[in-house]
Amino acid sequence: MTKQDILYIWRQLRSYDIYPTKDEMRDLLECGLDDFHIVLDGSEFRFIHTDAIWDIYVNGIKEVTEECYFNGTITDKMWCLEIDWEKTAENCLNADGYGHHFASYDGEEMELDVDKDNGYYFFRVN
Repeated sequence: MTKQDILYIWRQLRSYDIYPTKDEMRDLLECGLDDFHIVLDGSEFRFIHTDAIWDIYVNGIKEVTEECYFNGTITDKMWCLEIDWEKTAENCLNADGYGHHFASYDGEEMELDVDKDNGYYFFRVN
């Protein structure tokens, strides 16, 4: 990654009023995972790669639904029940976006472009 790339990422974060230290930037750039938590500028954020967010979101909606509406019953074990989790997640996404589910702090959904083929959604979680 070039200095220009790093500066580009740093400027994107600043546009959200996030001012990471050099060590925090290094940790962010070295992570390389699809889904991770990191502290930047004194706050914890969850970063989810754009290629992975849909599957993580669908699974999260399924877990929340089972916990809240089925009292923790795992619906996969109920042979008579069939739920279209993709459609359920799509309905939730259209109503509230990703931020409502992932950003427990403020519900805000933010995006970070690393390069033209590589990006993340990120959310403040505390």
